[in-house]
Amino acid sequence: MPTEASNCNNNIMFTIYRVSDAEVNNRVLRSTLNDLSHELLSQTLTKNSNTDLPRRDLSVQTGNEFCQSKVVSVEESNRKSSKEYLWKFRELEKENNKLSQLINGMRSLYTQNLKTIQNHLNCLTDLISTVCSSYLKVNQAYHNDNIKWRNERQNLSSQLENEKHLTEEIRNKLNTMEADKKKLGNIINKLKEQRENEMKEFNANKEIKRLKEELDISKLQTEQIRQFIEQWILMPIKFMQKNY
Repeated sequence: MPTEASNCNNNIMFTIYRVSDAEVNNRVLRSTLNDLSHELLSQTLTKNSNTDLPRRDLSVQTGNEFCQSKVVSVEESNRKSSKEYLWKFRELEKENNKLSQLINGMRSLYTQNLKTIQNHLNCLTDLISTVCSSYLKVNQAYHNDNIKWRNERQNLSSQLENEKHLTEEIRNKLNTMEADKKKLGNIINKLKEQRENEMKEFNANKEIKRLKEELDISKLQTEQIRQFIEQWILMPIKFMQKNY
């Protein structure tokens, strides 16, 4: 539709230019006709005035011969000029008729195409209105989306800032926990070392207790052996003393 309307507008402008050119040419021809008419009238008056004012160097001729020759010369010149200007007027009239026909044709073409042009203009107006309405809708939607995106960007920026602070806090806590972990590691190592020492001491005490128990058992066994030996050694002596 826009292409057809554009072509129609171009045709209208071309027609207007042709009509304008034809009107200009018509005015030029009319001006030329007026100039030629004025020139013909001026020449006729000049020639007539020359016949009324005879020259002084023609005094040898009689008055009647001079007047007659001048009248014949002026009439012949007037006939030639009349024929020449009549031919020019006819040619100009033909050109004027052609221009008039061209102007009438252009006007008829313009009148015939006026309804089509008006329809195209109405279609173009409707199209422009539709485009403007669509543009306003799109612009409003873009404005609303822009506000929405701006709010979302602000929210995301706030969330990002909060996450940065939270990340910094977590990093600080991790550093603190890492330091505490190192401290706990040192404490655990010390506790392990202390436990190992305690286990060594416990094992040593246990070994001492075992050895002490073994020593007591050994002492008891030694005492029992001693008593047994004493019984077996002293019994014969007591028996012998009893018999004697």
